Amino acid sequence: MGGTWTDDVFPETELVSGNLRLRAFDAGDVEDVRLACSDEEIQRWLPLPRPYDLEAARGWCTDFSHHLRTSGDGIHWAVTDGGSGRLLGTIGLKATDWRALVSEVGYWVAPWARRQ
Repeated sequence: MGGTWTDDVFPETELVSGNLRLRAFDAGDVEDVRLACSDEEIQRWLPLPRPYDLEAARGWCTDFSHHLRTSGDGIHWAVTDGGSGRLLGTIGLKATDWRALVSEVGYWVAPWARRQ
């Protein structure tokens, strides 16, 4: 199940706290990612394709988000509701410098999950 810290790859990790579950993205997230990443506020702050279509969402959920971890660049979690499993947003690390042990942090919150 994933690498260790000494492999310069983040381990495949699932985190649960209260009513939140952080897990790897999967094909079941495609439509919610498409909807969220089409949001004007998310588009305002992130360099995303416009329009953000199903192909872009599928690529993120099933390929690119996983490649970030396996390449050692970072790790991104789908933040989901612990009860319903619905995608609420994402949080992740990227541009990881393993020698300095630093990463950039990024996140977005889906429109339906804001102000909760």
